[in-house]
Amino acid sequence: MDKSKLADKAVGQIYGYGLITGLRKGELEQLQWGDIHFDSNLPYIKARASTTKNRKDANQPIPPALAETFAAFYDGQKKAERGFSSLSSKVVARDIKAAGIEKINDQGKRVDFHSLRYTYCSFMFATDVNPRIAKELMRHSDIKLTTNLYADAGLLPLAETVHRLPMAASVYHFVSEQGAKGGNESQRGVKTDNQGFYGMTANKGKKVTESHNREQKESGAAIRSRT
Repeated sequence: MDKSKLADKAVGQIYGYGLITGLRKGELEQLQWGDIHFDSNLPYIKARASTTKNRKDANQPIPPALAETFAAFYDGQKKAERGFSSLSSKVVARDIKAAGIEKINDQGKRVDFHSLRYTYCSFMFATDVNPRIAKELMRHSDIKLTTNLYADAGLLPLAETVHRLPMAASVYHFVSEQGAKGGNESQRGVKTDNQGFYGMTANKGKKVTESHNREQKESGAAIRSRT
C-alpha cells in the first residue's frame, strides 16, 4: 500500500474524511501533506485559496482523533505531495448505489459527495452548536445558507430544547399544586378556555415562574445553612 495516498487503504475513508471535516470533494482531492497540521496543539487543515470555492485561505479545525489518523499515515512525504486519490463522480454514484441509498432522497434532494457537507452541518445543529460557529466552520458567506439550506430541520433537537425551558418546570409545579388542592376546575376557579393551559395567561405564567424560582432559592439557602 502506498501510504502517501490515504484513500488507497480503503476508498470509503475519503467519505469519512469529508463527513468529519466538512471539506468539499475538490478541496479534499487537492489536499497536500503540507496542508495537514496534525501535530499542532489545535490540529487543523489549511484549505488553500486555489482549492476553495471563494478563493480564500481557510484553516479548518479537525478532531484530535482524525489528527492521529493522519499522523499514522504520515511517512515523510513531501509537503507538496497529495494525500488523497481522486474520486470520480461515477465512482461516488456507484458507491451510493452499492450502499443501498436512493439517488434522490425522500425530500427530493440529490444524494452525492456534497451531501456529506449537509450532514456535517446538520450534526452541528443537532448538538446545539451556535449558528455563528456553524457558519464559520461551513465557511459560508451568509448565515442563511447554514441555517436554512444546509441544516436538516428533521435533526434539530426540538423536543430536548422544549424540555430544557425554565417554564416547563414551572408549569409542572403549578399543575401539581392545583392537583394537590383537589376539586375540579370550576371549584378551583381555574379556566380551561383558549387563554392557555389551565387558563395560564402570560402574566399568570410569569407569577408562577417567579414563585417557583423564589422557592428554589429559599430551598437552596436552607440547605446551605445546614451544611
